[in-house]
Amino acid sequence: MNRFHLSKMGYVIACILILALGLATLWYSYLAISKQVKTETNTYLSHQSALRGNTIEQTLLASIRHTSFIYATPPIAGITRAVQNNGIDPIENTDYALWVKRLETIFLAYVQNNPDIVQIRFIGKANQGRELVRVHRHGDKIETVQEDNLQQKEQRDYFQKVQTIPTKQLYISDITLNREYGKIEQPAWPTYRIAQPVFDAENQFFGLVIINFNAQLLLNKLPLHTNSYMELFLLNEKGQYLLHHNKELSFSFEYGETQTWQQDTQEIVSKQQAASNIQTVKFNATNSIYNVSKYPVNITVISHVPPLTLIAAINHKQVNKLILERYTSSVLFNMGLILLAFVLLTLYRLYSQAIFLRLKAQAEFEAIFQGSNDIILCINSEGKIDSWNQTALSFFAVDEVSMYKAKIESLVKDPLALTLIKQQIKAIFNGQTVGTLELQFSSKTLQEKVMSVAFSPVNIGNSAVSSVSAIFRDVTDSSLLRKSLQDSNQKLESRNQEMQAFVYTVSHDLKSPLVTIGGFAERILDSAGNQLDEKNRHRLTRIRVNVDHMSQLLADLLDLARIVRQKLEYSSCQLKTCVAKAQQSLNQSILDSGAEFQLENGEQELEVNAQLVTQCLQNLFSNGINYAVPGTVPKIKIHGYQRDNLNCIAVSDNGIGIDVKHHQKVFKIFERLDVGNGSGVGLAIVKTIMEKHQGWVELESTIGKGSTFTLCIPQKMDK
Repeated sequence: MNRFHLSKMGYVIACILILALGLATLWYSYLAISKQVKTETNTYLSHQSALRGNTIEQTLLASIRHTSFIYATPPIAGITRAVQNNGIDPIENTDYALWVKRLETIFLAYVQNNPDIVQIRFIGKANQGRELVRVHRHGDKIETVQEDNLQQKEQRDYFQKVQTIPTKQLYISDITLNREYGKIEQPAWPTYRIAQPVFDAENQFFGLVIINFNAQLLLNKLPLHTNSYMELFLLNEKGQYLLHHNKELSFSFEYGETQTWQQDTQEIVSKQQAASNIQTVKFNATNSIYNVSKYPVNITVISHVPPLTLIAAINHKQVNKLILERYTSSVLFNMGLILLAFVLLTLYRLYSQAIFLRLKAQAEFEAIFQGSNDIILCINSEGKIDSWNQTALSFFAVDEVSMYKAKIESLVKDPLALTLIKQQIKAIFNGQTVGTLELQFSSKTLQEKVMSVAFSPVNIGNSAVSSVSAIFRDVTDSSLLRKSLQDSNQKLESRNQEMQAFVYTVSHDLKSPLVTIGGFAERILDSAGNQLDEKNRHRLTRIRVNVDHMSQLLADLLDLARIVRQKLEYSSCQLKTCVAKAQQSLNQSILDSGAEFQLENGEQELEVNAQLVTQCLQNLFSNGINYAVPGTVPKIKIHGYQRDNLNCIAVSDNGIGIDVKHHQKVFKIFERLDVGNGSGVGLAIVKTIMEKHQGWVELESTIGKGSTFTLCIPQKMDK
């Protein structure tokens, strides 16, 4: 039992260990998930910055290929030769106008097939850098600029810079907002230009081929297929924003703003990221912390590329959110395991506790069984004794071996007692319920005893009765005491009847002399009252008042004696009927006092002695009138209701109230308060009537606030 039993202390310790292990697991899980998420986000940042940077590089390389392709078309060289040979290309024998027409056709087709190309021009050095051919896109229209509208570009920076680069190299401009006639075109859109110089046969600078690309298409491609929590920035050589998640800051430098990445951020040195390309920065305006990965755009095939830096960034709050989301799943899983461990531990605790309690109960039962002073026998259906206690061995004066072989017949010698015991045992095996026997009994060592024998079935689980338990208890002393009490009760009942008869006789016999005394006093006052002095007239008046009081007292005593002796007869009535009869009996007192009555639930049905309940109400109404606050109108409220299995009648008044220390006293005979003119018997009568109904009276009262008497009458009564 001790080996497998889990005690309460052991259960508490095991719970603490499980909880500690669970918390440790949760903490380790948090650290592992935090490290994993940070590694994954940093790897993702590095990958995305490289991927988006490569997108820029590939786009620029494609743009370079477009420029190189246009540069290599025959009309470029043909126009160059025609200009230098009086308008005729000596090699192809083609005039200048035809070459221009062919180049316009090429430009138109190229712009039409490449949505990112906005404009293609062939600009000559002569005539202050005048455009020779120009095709541009306006919205959905692609058109060739007529000769009269061709412009001179000698003063533009790209024209001057292209003249300085070597042969077969290209020029790439910065990404800026497109301008027309020196002003930002509206709506604003970003562009970059790629130009390649054109040289004549003497290797002298003749002009340039330049293509304007719509950079917005490139910028729109960069955020595609990225997580919503990642932010992208594209910086030019000065750290100014070409791309910012806040669109108002993109190209803000074109409008005179001076904000740069270097001004907006502050780098935070992190030991964990020192060996990687991930940096931690803080945005000064919002104090937000970001992990960033920078990718410098690099194209090695040409000499002049404006430095661009692509930055992928993730806010630490987003990283922590990812950690929390993943950790929540881990927490739920670990909490499930912890809960499962607690459930298994609790089930084992309950199981071991049940085993322990069962063994304990068996031990306690054995101790009680063997230590009991009662004789305990278990008898099977054949009358054989299956088990017994030490008291049984002592009483029947047998040893263990003899008891093992014994039957009930060998222990109980009295034929009548044996027959009754067998009948009880048989009834129990037949599924009947039996009572306790009280038998005259004797043993080999003791004189005759009165034994109480209680029988109960012994069931194993839900199976049928396997045996009958018989408990023999010596009740000789209690039997003698019971007989003595019965005799005493009979004597008390006789004395009580004599006392009731005495009270009734005395009350009745005293009534006649009082009537005579009262009558004589009344006649003397009527016949000789004027001849008497004030003192003698006062004495006669006092005699008459005391006679009236004594008459009322004797009447109440006669009522009390009658109620005690009366056999209770029940009938059905409504509460309002009893109230009306009680008011009728007190009609004069009600008129004199002006008392007001309020009845609630008067239709309540009562199964009572209507006459006695009416008398209860009459006495309570009389008290409400007699003990009213001087100078006030008595107000009496009657409320009938049911409470549990009780019919209750609450009678409340607005009288002087009763101090709580007198609540028990007022129900005793001849006990009354110092004020009022009651006889001191009225509430005793109420209490007696309620006790006759097997009920009681409840009193709630506060000095100066009135009293509430509640008559509590059980609904189910012996009629």
